[in-house]
Amino acid sequence: MKHVSIVGKFFIIMAVFGVMALGLAFYQSRQMLKVNDSYRGLLDRDASAALRLTQSNRSLETARASITDMVMTRSKEARARAEAGLNDARENFVRFMDMAIAVVPEQSELPKLKSDGFSVLTDTCGGAIAVGRGATSEAELAMVQQLYLTLCQPAFAAISPRFTSVTEQLASDAEQKRADVSRVVRDTSVLSLGAAIAALLVISCFGFLAIRTWLVKPIKQMVVTMKIIADGDLTSTIEGTIRRDEIGSMARAVQIFKDNELRARDLEKDVEASRGANEIERARIAETERQRAQDMAEATVSLAEGLKQLAGGNLVFRLDGNFAGLRTVARELQRCCCPTR
Repeated sequence: MKHVSIVGKFFIIMAVFGVMALGLAFYQSRQMLKVNDSYRGLLDRDASAALRLTQSNRSLETARASITDMVMTRSKEARARAEAGLNDARENFVRFMDMAIAVVPEQSELPKLKSDGFSVLTDTCGGAIAVGRGATSEAELAMVQQLYLTLCQPAFAAISPRFTSVTEQLASDAEQKRADVSRVVRDTSVLSLGAAIAALLVISCFGFLAIRTWLVKPIKQMVVTMKIIADGDLTSTIEGTIRRDEIGSMARAVQIFKDNELRARDLEKDVEASRGANEIERARIAETERQRAQDMAEATVSLAEGLKQLAGGNLVFRLDGNFAGLRTVARELQRCCCPTR
């Protein structure tokens, strides 16, 4: 990671977070689809079958009421209406039972229940219906009613609890599936919340460690190195100059600063050495000038003394000493003082 930029490092952290978020979203979506399929199966199968069975049982009860009207009424018009209602109820019974069987074909009780119900309407109660259709006298009506009470009514009473039992079983299955779906939803919610918290903790820890390792630690090390260099110690090694990220750029900049400081120190040493040589030369020249001035002063005093002796008429006075740059004048003056020499 030394050669990845700071933006790239943050992108890696966000990419890890994004992958975990996508994984969590994928899990939630999958569970929601599972819940949706379960609810669809619940509504399309068990609940729908229970509804169709209830409608079939209601059609069966409607048929029984129509048969009762047929055997009790003396009016042909009322008997015709009752028979029409019986036919409609029979058709509805068969239609609703077929729909229930199509929804839950694994329920082996439904085809048998349909067959027994249809048999009650056509066979068991068929005699009472046939006699009641043409009964006009009191004796015929009494016979029809007796047939209904002895054959038809007990058959209805026997088959109705079977419808109730199958309907309750389907309702119980639907309730169990509903409970299973609710459990899946609850578990998914709890697991999703836990996974989100865990993902947040993992990403936080990963981000903290990554930033600390990739950025904070190198920057702190560079700050320490810069303080050492600022204090004048140029022997420390600058780490990270080979990195290709921003930290590497900073390290190379510090290295340039260090190199410039080293060159400045070398130049200062050269200047100091040159300055020392100049001082020595200047001192030598000053000493030479001082000695020359001293010699000139001594020569001037000697010449003055010679001139004084010459003015006093002393022609045998001899000039001695170092006359430096006045040697020519001293010789001329000496010849004047001692012409015979």
